[in-house]
Amino acid sequence: MCEKEGIKNLEKTDSVKGILFSLCAQVIWGFSVLLTKQITTNFSPLTLLSWRFTIGMIVMTILAALGILPVNLKGKSKKALIILAVFQPVLYFIGETVGIKLTTASESGIFIAMIPIVTLILSIKFLKKIPGRLQTAGVVTSVSGIVLMVTCKGVGVSFNVLGYLALILAVFSAAVFSILSDKAAEYSSIEKTYIMTGMGTLAFDLGAAMEHISKGSVKVWLTLPIHNLQFMLTSLYLGIGCSVIAFCLMNASIKCIGATRTTAFASITTVLTVLCGVFILGESLEPLQAVGIIFVIAGIYMANKISIVPECSEEGK
Repeated sequence: MCEKEGIKNLEKTDSVKGILFSLCAQVIWGFSVLLTKQITTNFSPLTLLSWRFTIGMIVMTILAALGILPVNLKGKSKKALIILAVFQPVLYFIGETVGIKLTTASESGIFIAMIPIVTLILSIKFLKKIPGRLQTAGVVTSVSGIVLMVTCKGVGVSFNVLGYLALILAVFSAAVFSILSDKAAEYSSIEKTYIMTGMGTLAFDLGAAMEHISKGSVKVWLTLPIHNLQFMLTSLYLGIGCSVIAFCLMNASIKCIGATRTTAFASITTVLTVLCGVFILGESLEPLQAVGIIFVIAGIYMANKISIVPECSEEGK
């Protein structure tokens, strides 16, 4: 077996693994949107975020202590991981939460859809990775599909500058996270996720504590999962599924296929949200939404097209 074929087979295996990791992560996040929409009608986003990351941190710490999750940060600098965790989840969730609250659904959807394009640009600038024409066209096609899906029911305009700035913060935080995760090759995806979950717990527990102290509802916040089954189940899904499993998969995908190709799958979350609305909530599927879904699938395929590994010639054996 020739050496070139071995290298190409290894690259193809990594590519397939990275695609599967990213797909699984986006599917988990896709269903979380529906759960979050339902639960935040009764509870504040900070309350949900605090319990989400606290549960994730408790689970990861227990699994690490039992040796099930390999977390070994001894002798390694924590600075890079802390900076990574500041951008995602802390700054991203702050920007996204504030931005969605202050702007219209269509505006926030369009802003968030720009994450793959911003990641592509930053990858060229900081990782010196020049994407191929097909990859670039795939990212643009996928984003176009999302914009089409978001705007087909009309575009509301809020003209809220603070909301726009918050969404820009979210977009750049997500893109910078992908770049930093790509560069932090010395850490495993589990180690990255562990620090990210820890930072999220610290930031959002502090925020939730301040919120509930001001309202005089600290006891309600601390005992909420015990008294509300829906909140507990949602927090478990978000904490274990989204904050632990999905972020581990995301970091692993970035390691396998890079930041640009991984973020191209972000559009899957919007597609799943639309489909959940249709099949679970009984919403109608607009023709332009269907076209947008086709654009998204075509764009993701183009951005992640795997070339077939040619067989070795007799001379190469």
